[in-house]
Amino acid sequence: MKGSQCESNFACSDAGDPMYGYCFRHAQTKGLVSKERKADFEDKRVNAMVSTRKKTTAENWGIKSKEKREQEIKKLSEERKAKLEEDQRLQKEKVQELIHKILGDQGYDAQEILNDLKGAKADFKYTLSNQKFIFIGWYTADPLTRKPGTLKELCKIVGISVAEGRDWIDSDWFATDLHNSVKKMMKLAMPYLSRVNLARALGGDFNSFKEQFRIFGKHEKVEGEEDWDEVLGEEIATEVEGIGEMN
Repeated sequence: MKGSQCESNFACSDAGDPMYGYCFRHAQTKGLVSKERKADFEDKRVNAMVSTRKKTTAENWGIKSKEKREQEIKKLSEERKAKLEEDQRLQKEKVQELIHKILGDQGYDAQEILNDLKGAKADFKYTLSNQKFIFIGWYTADPLTRKPGTLKELCKIVGISVAEGRDWIDSDWFATDLHNSVKKMMKLAMPYLSRVNLARALGGDFNSFKEQFRIFGKHEKVEGEEDWDEVLGEEIATEVEGIGEMN
């Protein structure tokens, strides 16, 4: 039972004992243990340790404690690994969400785009430019949310055969138009990337600082414009220019 005084599971349960309600060490601190009883306790403790040592070879001394420590380290390592993996998973989800928000590539609907192009024109006719516009737009959109879900359905909306659609994907013009379309999409991320790079540069990241200087540090002075060298001072300006020229 737990002691009524020190809450120890090894408290004295003899009501007639001065140690009643306390463990031995607690009772000793409180002055409830006689010198003789303390000496007897120490003798028994030392004898028990000697007896244990005799039963254990020298190379195995402390092995249980070592194994216990190793198990604790392993457990801690596994917990840290699990936490790191979970953090990486959540970070990846946030990045994916951010990418879609910046590029606006989710929920692309080829049929809806076609309807917008037609408007109220009853005599609307597809032009090759319109067909390519819808085809490329679908191709660069988020595959998980774009409509329709297959190339076959897209070709039907665009008004071409599946064979022709596959030929388009293999053509030179498709590679060029796709590249240009992706470049336009990536430009949407540039302001955000610049902000991230600036934050890292201000936080002391040397490579980010060099990149900020490369993009924004050098420019031709326009008449009436304050010279940044005059603002920073000659010494700082010289150091920054030196950094910008480093590899």
